[in-house]
This record gives sequence, C-alpha cells and structure tokens, in this order.
Amino acid sequence: MKERLFTPGPVEIPERVRRVLGDQIIHHRTEEFRRSFLEVRELFKRLVEDLSENFVFFASSGTGAMEASILNFFEEGDKVIVVNGGKFGERWLNLAKHWGLNPVEYKVEWGKSADPDKVKELLDKNPDCKGVLLQISETSTGAYHPTKEIGYICRERDVLLVADAITALGVYKIVPSEWGIDVLVGGSQKGLLLPPGLSVLWFSQRAERSLKERAFYFSIKKELKKQL
Repeated sequence: MKERLFTPGPVEIPERVRRVLGDQIIHHRTEEFRRSFLEVRELFKRLVEDLSENFVFFASSGTGAMEASILNFFEEGDKVIVVNGGKFGERWLNLAKHWGLNPVEYKVEWGKSADPDKVKELLDKNPDCKGVLLQISETSTGAYHPTKEIGYICRERDVLLVADAITALGVYKIVPSEWGIDVLVGGSQKGLLLPPGLSVLWFSQRAERSLKERAFYFSIKKELKKQL
C-alpha cells in the first residue's frame, strides 16, 4: 500500500519531482549550475506579482529566512509588534527575543485571524515601533491574517511589515507592492511541493534602506552579490 504524507509541511512530493532528485548533482561553481540558478530566479518571480530582483535564496529551512529578516533589517533593542496566533507566530516571538529585539506581543486566539484595528492600536501606543512581524497564513491553525489591510496601516506609519509566506507561497495571490509588504520570506516544503531545505527572502526598496551588517551566513548584501 502506498504511504501518504498528510502534514502541512513537509508535504508529499510529486513523482516527477522525485525523479529529478535522482539526477547527477551539478557542482555549484559550474556554468551549468549558474544557468539553472538564474532560471529558477526567473521562475520564482512568477509566483509573486510585481516582484523586483531584491530577493535571495538560502540553503535553510523557512526558519532560516525568518531569522535572516531579523538579522538584516533590525538592530538589538528595536521594538517590533509580533502577531502571535499559532506555533509560527511563537517562532517570530522567540526569534525576536533571541536576537535582542523588544517585541510587543499581539496574542491572537489560535484559529482566529488578526484584527487590523488591534495592530493599529498597538502601533499608536508604540510610536517607536520599527516593524510588524506576522504570518500571511498560520500553518499550525490554517488561519489567514489580513496582511493587505495591516500593510496599509504599517505604510502610513513608516513601519516595516515582515510577512512569513512559508505556507502562503504558491497558494495565495501575493502582491507585496500593493499590500505594503517590506520583507517576504518563503520556503520550499509546503505550497511549492518541494523537499525542505530551500528558503527565500524578498525585500522592498523601503526595507533596503534598513539593511544591516549583523549576519554572516544569512547576510543579504553578500548573497545578492553572489546570486545576481
């Protein structure tokens, strides 16, 4: 009997993808790999509307891209609002605490969506806030957060919106320029129907002004030079 994988991630991989995984490995410093890599970059831009070239891939889980967003766009002591409505909202909170940020937790009942008015209220109470961290969709509950509405609120206050699209990528229509998203992170192992181990991080021109030099492996500036 064929076994089935009924988890939200990693997901069951299509047979044609599994066959490709059996091909000979291409060395990452060859011209063949470079051509393939650039093709993947072009294909990725089809997944997200109106996407600029400001994105990098990491050999990591989605959590790696989440951590990269913390390290590259915020500094120790920065205040951020964390929308915590499930297991991965908790992960934003833990990452923010680990790297010395000052998180203000917006606790959402599991299975419920965030209320944009509550985000607005928290931002008004915390005018020194540098960013809002959320999931577009929370894997652990299936809840969809109104990212577009929250993005408008963030943009009005010149606050960075960092959106985890690890579940949403390839599933929902995402338009960062219209939604006010400044940093978008994704992973391979859910909606893209690929093996785990590849993550991606896109950032807006507005976020680019906040780029820091805190990371080594997850340095966006270094990776952009290598990947373009």
